[in-house]
Amino acid sequence: MKRYTLFFLILFVPWTIYAQVPSGLILWLQADSGIVQTQGIVSQWIDQSGKGNSVSQNNSSSQPLLTKNVLNGHSAVKFHGNGEYFIGPSVFPHSKDYTIIAVVRIDDTTAVNNIISGTDHAFYFAGDMYPRVVHGDFLFIAKSSLKIDSNFAIITVRYSEANAQAKIYVNGQSGDSLFIKSNSSDSLIYVGAFRGSYTLNGAIAELTLFDRQLSEKERAQFESSLRAKYNIPLGKAVPKPDSTFFSLPVNLQLYPRGSDDSAIVPVSGTIYNTVYDSIYLDVFKNGLLDTHQSAELLYSEGKAPFTFAPKIHAELSEYHFLVRLKRNGSDTIIADRNNITCGDVYFICGESNSTFGYYTVPYQNEFCRTFGVNFSQNIRDTMWALSTAALWGDGPSVSGWGLMLQKHLVEQEQMPSCIIDGGLSGTVLIDHLRDTLFPLSLETIYGRLLYRAQKANITSAVKAIIWYHGELDLVDHYYDNFKTLYRNWHEDFPGFQKCYVIQLRPAFCVDLYDQPLRELFRTMQDSLPGITSISSTMFPNQDGCHFHDDGFSGISDQIFPTLAYDFYGSTDTIGIISPNIKKAFFTTPQKNEIALIFTPHNCGISSTNDTTVGGIFATLKDYFYPDDELGKIESIRFNGDSVFLKLFLPSKATSISHIPDRYYNGSDSVFYEGPWLKSSRGIGALIFWHFPIDSWQNSVNTPKEAVSISLEVLPNLVENITHLTFTLPTSEIVTLSIFDVFGKRVAELVKGYQNEGLHDITYDATGLSAGEYFCRLQTGNTNLTKKIILTK
Repeated sequence: MKRYTLFFLILFVPWTIYAQVPSGLILWLQADSGIVQTQGIVSQWIDQSGKGNSVSQNNSSSQPLLTKNVLNGHSAVKFHGNGEYFIGPSVFPHSKDYTIIAVVRIDDTTAVNNIISGTDHAFYFAGDMYPRVVHGDFLFIAKSSLKIDSNFAIITVRYSEANAQAKIYVNGQSGDSLFIKSNSSDSLIYVGAFRGSYTLNGAIAELTLFDRQLSEKERAQFESSLRAKYNIPLGKAVPKPDSTFFSLPVNLQLYPRGSDDSAIVPVSGTIYNTVYDSIYLDVFKNGLLDTHQSAELLYSEGKAPFTFAPKIHAELSEYHFLVRLKRNGSDTIIADRNNITCGDVYFICGESNSTFGYYTVPYQNEFCRTFGVNFSQNIRDTMWALSTAALWGDGPSVSGWGLMLQKHLVEQEQMPSCIIDGGLSGTVLIDHLRDTLFPLSLETIYGRLLYRAQKANITSAVKAIIWYHGELDLVDHYYDNFKTLYRNWHEDFPGFQKCYVIQLRPAFCVDLYDQPLRELFRTMQDSLPGITSISSTMFPNQDGCHFHDDGFSGISDQIFPTLAYDFYGSTDTIGIISPNIKKAFFTTPQKNEIALIFTPHNCGISSTNDTTVGGIFATLKDYFYPDDELGKIESIRFNGDSVFLKLFLPSKATSISHIPDRYYNGSDSVFYEGPWLKSSRGIGALIFWHFPIDSWQNSVNTPKEAVSISLEVLPNLVENITHLTFTLPTSEIVTLSIFDVFGKRVAELVKGYQNEGLHDITYDATGLSAGEYFCRLQTGNTNLTKKIILTK
């Protein structure tokens, strides 16, 4: 018997100790013991781990209370959110794994409640009942998908330094596993506060801290002992997905429109309950029945598959989907999805000016959608939502001017849209590149955008990306890195057609030399297909770096006409493109006048008014800089697409620049804010730097009408393949389309800004039937048509 007794002792005693206190414990606070208090006011909470890491509070006004018999006969330390907290020694694990297990109650769910924190790390609640963990960077927060209720709960955080990943558990159930960056240096401990503030309004019954990540088995065993001690039930797990459906729309989903201005919405799955004999799908459009479909359920081995594929149209309409099962004349609704629409998809990427929004949200519309939460690394932040314009860009936000672009799409094109904002403040270009090994890594800006696009099922539907970036960058390697990013966009978003690159203007965002980068942004459209450079010089109400609330509408007003032309067939094209310098030359043999020729030829270039800023009077002529010290400008005049600069003295300049890098002439602190060159539409001209000046030409401003625009079709009697060539005397916005004899467009071969010169387009008409067709070239002032006869 003694041998058996000894045998049981060997088995039982270590197991009991192991289940209660795993190794690595460096802080153990229990409200049942180790409390130093006077009349219930606690001044010190003695550590029970044996490491001597007790926490205390010497300020009597910041000392919490001890409340007894509040949790299954056990005590708790009560904090009232009025500045009560403890300070502990600097022993919190940094640059290594750790585990926190706490028994807590939150009494004010509207407040920020910290459980155990430092100066950068925090385990806390942020105005709700969802526990969170952060390490320094509040853009990367681990937030549990499970919440606590008003009772005491057991919450565990297991952190892995190798993966910079926090796993959160609520009452024994997994709440999430998320990247939060490393706690690289913060070892300070506050109990009930963050940096001595944001204090807890609630109670702590027990708090443990381990300097390692407990195993799953250790965590489960220790939590089990706490549940038994405090009589806290095991929590409910996250509900499993409904296995009935393979595909089904979700509330607020936007389906990208196809070439027929509509989208197929697949509804499919399997029914496992054999008592039902049929399934019905009703699709309502703006509250009225639009589609009714039904199918007999044919069971095999206890299951019956079903598939529906209704279409919805791209317009300002919302659709409602009801899926019903029927038996014996009665039905049961098994799915009810609302606010579904069809429209277009755009991305915004870049730095702070691509993300910042309003102090208040001035506009929200049911047809302006976005997906997920900006910056989030939570794999569950995958909800469709109405677009907002949050001040710091945290989602669901599309930036202030992005929201106004969506407003234009609704009001001018009657088109629903989804914009996803993939920008992030304070970033350089390399921060936006794709991780070649892990493209979907949520630790990267690119991966978060790609992940959201895949989850929204819109990767093939992105029409354009607007790139507003560069405030923190230098020109070195920028072009090569951008080409890499541009190629990645085309690979991952195969429907991607246009990129609008916004050229920066002088600003105080950072003390960098910006002129070479601005010049790169001006010329990028010449070397990369599908890019249009847009000047920001006339964007209104900039504060020197960012924009005031009333500036966002003005930004969208300038961007939208180009987008409307590229994607919605707008014929409003005069002056919508940022004027871009095409040619500079001396107009006299004496070299005392320089002509600057801009494209498009119908831009109608002129100047904004002279201005006074910071006590400095500025007129535009003083802000052209020939690279010759004698090349000072006496006067300036405008004629159509041309600017003429009369010089005081003959010049030997070989290049010319426009607009200083940062400051007005003669100042080292007043940033340049105009005057600006602009089109007849009020669109700012692209700033240029070291643009070459040609030698004297005696023919200055040949009327563009005297130079013909040509269109040829060779051969025009063809079976399948034909070549279309057109010549432009100057860079133009061009549309080249094929029409049948009824005037229906059957192909659009070119649409957008094209450089001057000869263009050769190969057209494969294999998919067309024999007959007569017409090729039409349209520019701002010209329409040319050629006949094509397909013989087949």
